[in-house]
Amino acid sequence: MNGVEGLWEKAFQLAYFIVLNRSKACQIVGRALERVGAQRSRERRRIYWRGRDASLKIRKISRPDADALQWLVFVESEEYEKEQERNNQQTEADMIIRYIKHLVQVTAGMSSFYVNVGLNRLLRNYSTPEVQQVYEWITEHYPASEEYRKVKGRLMGQLTSRFEQFLQVCTTQYRELRFETCEDQERWLNLVEECLETFTPWTSRKACFGNGSVELKFGDPGAGARHSSFRNELDGIETSRCHWFMHSPCYCSLTKRLGLDSPQGRLAVPRFTLKNNGQDGSNFNAGERKAAALTPAELGVLRDRVTAAEAKRRAIPLQPVKIVVQGVVRARLNPSKNERREFDIQEGAKLLEVVSDAQGTDAADLVLASHWIDYTEWNGIVAGEYTIPLKRRRELLLKIVPVPLGSAQEGGATVVVESRSSVPLAAWFSSLALLLRLRQNLARYAFASVILVALGWLAMTANYRSRLAQQQRTIDQMATEIASLKTTIVSPQLPPPQASSVPSYFLASTKPSVRGPHNPEEPIVTFAPGAALVMLQLPVAEGEHGSYRATLTSFLDERELVRENALKPARKHKDWVVEFALPSALVTNNTHYLVTLAAVDHSGRSKNVGTFVFKIRK
Repeated sequence: MNGVEGLWEKAFQLAYFIVLNRSKACQIVGRALERVGAQRSRERRRIYWRGRDASLKIRKISRPDADALQWLVFVESEEYEKEQERNNQQTEADMIIRYIKHLVQVTAGMSSFYVNVGLNRLLRNYSTPEVQQVYEWITEHYPASEEYRKVKGRLMGQLTSRFEQFLQVCTTQYRELRFETCEDQERWLNLVEECLETFTPWTSRKACFGNGSVELKFGDPGAGARHSSFRNELDGIETSRCHWFMHSPCYCSLTKRLGLDSPQGRLAVPRFTLKNNGQDGSNFNAGERKAAALTPAELGVLRDRVTAAEAKRRAIPLQPVKIVVQGVVRARLNPSKNERREFDIQEGAKLLEVVSDAQGTDAADLVLASHWIDYTEWNGIVAGEYTIPLKRRRELLLKIVPVPLGSAQEGGATVVVESRSSVPLAAWFSSLALLLRLRQNLARYAFASVILVALGWLAMTANYRSRLAQQQRTIDQMATEIASLKTTIVSPQLPPPQASSVPSYFLASTKPSVRGPHNPEEPIVTFAPGAALVMLQLPVAEGEHGSYRATLTSFLDERELVRENALKPARKHKDWVVEFALPSALVTNNTHYLVTLAAVDHSGRSKNVGTFVFKIRK
């Protein structure tokens, strides 16, 4: 079996693992192969996000064909899953597999940040500070805790939309929304481990810590991303990080190094409400979900299907098309004419396809081209401009404009699709001049050429002015959005207090697992009437006198309120402490708060050294 057919075999085994039906698995692979072979769009420019913030790190995962095929198998299997669910034929094990697959399908198409939040906040029950600690240690990027909360909420919304009738949402004692979980998590451990092993991106296998070579440089934060055996382009680094956050043995290595519980001990498989009494699948056997290899006849059918689809794409004339996003038709247009369509997409959408719309012919529903929607590291869809070439010197232009941050649709985008000629206007006049040359004598040709040049100049001038005006309008619109987003956040200006008038509170570090409003040992920080400031003394180890970062968050929703950098320790009595000034204006009476203290080395890498919980009284 050659390399291509070996990849088909992997796709078939993946499809069989999901649907547990050989004929349907073959159909899924056939559909996925047809779609992965469609011509992709190419990027022209990406200016929107860079115009808003030149320092913004853009992270997108542009899949190679192997990972794209794996992801398309996820997408194609969903139709068969829903058909079975409508007939109440699924088991509890089936639903757990589909839940994990959908979570991987949604997050792995965005960035490693989404994978970390999705897998370790929704499939595993790690807290936001814990997943934040792991992410910062691996990537050396420091998004605020608010970003983790927002992404978790969006992912829960997408999972609820997919499994609405099977999942129940509950509120924990700290007012956090979560899915109701099974009482006995251990019985699903083998199934979850097999799912994650199967769904981990195929091209990321070399990044697995189990290979041994990774251990050589993994001692420093972020060093794994620069290991000599890894792909060093952004896409490869992001795919490797997805592997680490997803693959249980790798994530177990991370948590062990950071002193956190193992992934097996934090499993949070949701409880599914089913109408049938099918087998629960607790005695999971991986061998039952592995099929015999594809037969020569089945390989021949797949080969013929791919060849036939490619031949149809080459032979199909220029005709009306429909724009399909995640299987839903969002627009129709005739590419032989200059037309424009506009529609909105939500965060999580990944695949945009141009599909033939010739009703009643064998070319109907044939995927002509595809475009992978890119994502930033944690702020949703990336802006960009892309072209999809068509026949007869025509093309489709895709413009993707993200929704401004802070709006109700944050994370989504507006898509503008335009059909137009791919040949400059002057070329058409040149072609017309060539035809006239064959039909007219020299004098008439010279006269016609002068006329054509003049007409061409006039047309190009009008076209140039029109495009210039359109670009100016776009620039003005972007400038308005940039100005509205650059609102200055000014910290409360407090008069410098006298040292003797500012009360100080010495706090002891507390593990997050034992903190809470019912902890009798939790300290009380009291503001006297009219007091504007108190000083919190946060202990650090003796001899560690570098720089520190303190972050104040609300306890219930983990919303970041203020962050102080470059704090230096000082000796108070017999202890070394970092002093953190707490303004009264930022806190509320009878409310719990959390301060996280991190040591920052000379290269900017941070390590959490303490967590302090307290209650405010005014």
